[in-house]
Amino acid sequence: MHESPSTSSRTPAKLEPEFVSLEQVSRYLEGLINRESRVDYVYERLDLRPIRALLDGVGRPERGLSIIHVAGSKGKGSTCLFAEALLLALGEHVGTFTSPHLESWVERFRIDGEPIDEVRLVAAVNRVRPVVEALRVGPTDTRPSFFDATTAVALLLFEEAGVDRALMEVGLGGRLDSTNVVDPVVTCITSIELEHTDKLGETEAEIAGEKAGILKWGIPVVVGRLRCEAAGVIRARAEELSAPMIEVGGEIGSAHDPEQDPNGIDLDFELVTPGRAARLNAALAVECVRALAVYEPAVLADAATRSLSLCRLPARIEVLAKDPAVIVDAAHTAESARALADALIDLAPKGYDLLLSVSSDKNLEALLEPLLPRARRVWTTRAEPLRSLDAEVLAEGVASKARSLGLSIVVESEPDPARAAVRARYALAPDGHLCAAGSVYLAGLARRILGSGDTLPETRRAIMNEIEIGLAAENEVAAIPEIERRASLLFAPEDLPPAIAARTTSRDDYARAQHEGRLIVARDPGGAVVGFAHLEILDGRAHLEELDVDPAFGRRGIGGRLVAAACGWARERRFDSISLTTFREIPWNAPFYTRLGFVVLSPESLTDALRALRESERGVGLDVERRVIMLRRLVGADLEFAPR
Repeated sequence: MHESPSTSSRTPAKLEPEFVSLEQVSRYLEGLINRESRVDYVYERLDLRPIRALLDGVGRPERGLSIIHVAGSKGKGSTCLFAEALLLALGEHVGTFTSPHLESWVERFRIDGEPIDEVRLVAAVNRVRPVVEALRVGPTDTRPSFFDATTAVALLLFEEAGVDRALMEVGLGGRLDSTNVVDPVVTCITSIELEHTDKLGETEAEIAGEKAGILKWGIPVVVGRLRCEAAGVIRARAEELSAPMIEVGGEIGSAHDPEQDPNGIDLDFELVTPGRAARLNAALAVECVRALAVYEPAVLADAATRSLSLCRLPARIEVLAKDPAVIVDAAHTAESARALADALIDLAPKGYDLLLSVSSDKNLEALLEPLLPRARRVWTTRAEPLRSLDAEVLAEGVASKARSLGLSIVVESEPDPARAAVRARYALAPDGHLCAAGSVYLAGLARRILGSGDTLPETRRAIMNEIEIGLAAENEVAAIPEIERRASLLFAPEDLPPAIAARTTSRDDYARAQHEGRLIVARDPGGAVVGFAHLEILDGRAHLEELDVDPAFGRRGIGGRLVAAACGWARERRFDSISLTTFREIPWNAPFYTRLGFVVLSPESLTDALRALRESERGVGLDVERRVIMLRRLVGADLEFAPR
């Protein structure tokens, strides 16, 4: 559950101030995703006019860049990261754009192997944002998408950094992807399988046609292992464009298929990242750099040995350094699940427990087919509240597939992904392994929670204890704006306008509230902040300025406990009532507070401070006719909820 009784704390000094923090940038970018997720985009109607218009508005930063452009159903991010490591070993200054991120937006934009620093990302988004917003209110055919915006940000960052080479990963398909606005020096298609069939086509040949859209006249294309129908489409397009085609790893099913000959890929050293897929992606990276035709073979071979053998890929069959019993992988397609299952034969020879979260648009049965036969137990969860399957629905799907395979597997369901990760790790046998897979969101969460090395000492308390409520400590303030940002994404744009949703209360305001004892937090069993209540004093009354719960911890009664704690806080300070502002009809707003004893105030009963608050909401663009001001009278029993 997410509760947000007031947005007055987001009131800006002026309507469109520049962003100053990563929290604001993250909120804005995720707000763009949120808006688009509510619109039924038809892929065939998309074209490159929006990204071209956007880049025109920011000065065409891509024109001076030397770009390697990488598409594929899987492996494109890994290929980019391997190529990045190789180019750095060759002494180049490199920019890399990949998606999605695991833990932070900065991961998508890399300079010389490191995520971009927050200050530079904020500045780039501030440059792009006015053009994005101007185009969004213009003609439909030039309205930029979220992907257009992030592509423009990446190109700006690379231009400003003066990189020698840029690596650009395609987001979806190829022909109509935002990144296809660039003029590359090398293109690459890593793999093709059935994915996004509602947008890209129902056969591998149709999907290959979309991916082949990144090929350019006379520009070499490096191609990974494809089945014959897809390979034929790529070859035909390459011949049409006189684009030299470099095939790596052989055609699947051919006489030279390296599936039968694992040494068929020309790398004479071992990789830190296990698995045949990693080896193929490393080989693709080498060929992309070779296709630049600027390095002698001996120089390239030496750099490849030095760099690729040590290159670690986050969430690509990653064994956590601080807890080697945990393996994290972002596998979410049938092919990537097969690659993971192959690697787990060596990494977890006695079998493994699975921690799974899967997006609702994925082929669940195909994903489970290679992973279940050696699984001892499966934990299902929901890592992303808007896209992932419900944990119970996923558990039913796992159990059904297990039965069809003749397997007897224990399936546990835990909707809270953080708790699921901790429970799954705690329940692991002493010689067992836990593999978190099925979702990029889950991979990022598992790395963050289980990769710190501090999880195991807290696991018993994590399982036995409930969420605790208390006054915020100084070191907990930094987490509050991020929770406010994530919670606001549950609102539709017509309810919470993007100009307001893109802002959070400043960290300084929260720090002041914490210092004055006006900030209450909810902590998960591991001690992380998962919700908060921010209180003010208006006209001698307590006022609940903001109350939010991280969506990943919704529907667990945390919001109700925070309201009770806020009432106890107010009663302990001898206030006779507590007020708030909220939306009249949204279920987790006024109806929620009505159940907790709040009543709607009539306009004539408002104090001067509450009238001023109402006008401030009107001033930032909220529809005050859809908003209400509510009040609850406090009684002595509320004292028992006072946080300490």
